[in-house]
Amino acid sequence: MKKIIIVEPERRNIEHLMFNSSVIQILYSIFYDANIVFYADKEHAELIEKETKIKLKKRHLDIKINKQKTIQKVITDFICMLRFARGKPDAIVYLSATPSILLLSKVFLKKIAIYYFFHDNLELLNEKYNIFNYFYWLRPALNIKRNNVAHIVLSESIKMELEKVAPGVSFEAIDLPCHSSIVDMSSRVIPPVMNIGAIGFGHTKKGSHLIFELENLVSISRRVQLHHIGQFKDNKILIPNDTNVKIHGGNRPLCPEEFNLQIEQMYYCIFFYPKHSYKLTASGAIFDALVRLKPVIAMRNAYFEYIFSKMGNIGYLCDSIEEMSIIINTLSGQDESDYFTQQQNIKIGLKKFSVEIIERQMKKIISATENMYD
Repeated sequence: MKKIIIVEPERRNIEHLMFNSSVIQILYSIFYDANIVFYADKEHAELIEKETKIKLKKRHLDIKINKQKTIQKVITDFICMLRFARGKPDAIVYLSATPSILLLSKVFLKKIAIYYFFHDNLELLNEKYNIFNYFYWLRPALNIKRNNVAHIVLSESIKMELEKVAPGVSFEAIDLPCHSSIVDMSSRVIPPVMNIGAIGFGHTKKGSHLIFELENLVSISRRVQLHHIGQFKDNKILIPNDTNVKIHGGNRPLCPEEFNLQIEQMYYCIFFYPKHSYKLTASGAIFDALVRLKPVIAMRNAYFEYIFSKMGNIGYLCDSIEEMSIIINTLSGQDESDYFTQQQNIKIGLKKFSVEIIERQMKKIISATENMYD
């Protein structure tokens, strides 16, 4: 019997809940007869177990994000790696990958097939760091060649961009899997008050502060109510005292039930991610909207263009905050059939991101990687 170790070394609580739930469902299907052990934050693992309805063999990790110095983080990752190696697994799947995890596992676990999933940390490849900076080591770690590892990114558009940013490094692509069942909120009626919400963790890097600028540009406030759904994780975001934006979460994380309930009340979901961002990162938050058949109004970026190209008319891509406000200001005159068409396109388009489709993509990567030893 094969032994597979799945590790989530970074995320806590509801972070990456949908993605990790989807990947675990896929891995349990592919390795249906294997002994699988899942290492993760205790609460995160329990939420995944609840979401997937899979009885997981869990081992808890004490994750201290941003509270460890570099040397402490490297030592922690090294100790965890030794812990995994003692179990003599056939393969390890890292649901998040950091510079130290990449370096240590590639150097010391040469006989074990390893699959690394990458998220926003690939954006670090566009930054310049000195050799003493922890993030400097991401590129050298990626450049370590091993036949029995796979660097996995979450769209073909990201893989194509990486061919320019990190030439010589081999990447594999799957689409971001959508585990959640569609919540059918189809509607042919424009509501008297249109709830429009930004969703996900708030940060200036995501442009989350722009919702307060948008508020000043939206002229039909009696027909439009703006919301922010999710915890602000950046103390640079200042909430104006006179804002009418409804904040759900703010300085606290929302539980999955509350997060989902608030999204279900939205008419459109909005995203302010800057144009230069998300060339090397996929967005799980957009799927939190789409699985509830919520069309989106978003700032144009490479990843959202990729999603729209696969799914068709599922809302609006904007080149400025002013264009976004113009679209919102004209929604009250929107043809009801336009909204319904967008919802139907979402329903059809989500099939391209189903767990079954992504499982096929993952099987190809695994079959090309396993049993390939240096």
